[in-house]
Amino acid sequence: MRQTLPIVILGTSAWFIALVIALAVNAKSTSIWICLVGIGLGLLGTGYILRGMRRKR
Repeated sequence: MRQTLPIVILGTSAWFIALVIALAVNAKSTSIWICLVGIGLGLLGTGYILRGMRRKR
């Protein structure tokens, strides 16, 4: 579980950067929603991993 946390955080950060770029270039709303969903899933994944790490202690 510990090894996957940095990967999920990196992916979530990439979606956030993509969202900033999409907003800067005035992208379609579909692209913005895709970025928001990616960020949301990344946050859910981070919470899931952290909860699993707490249970193993």
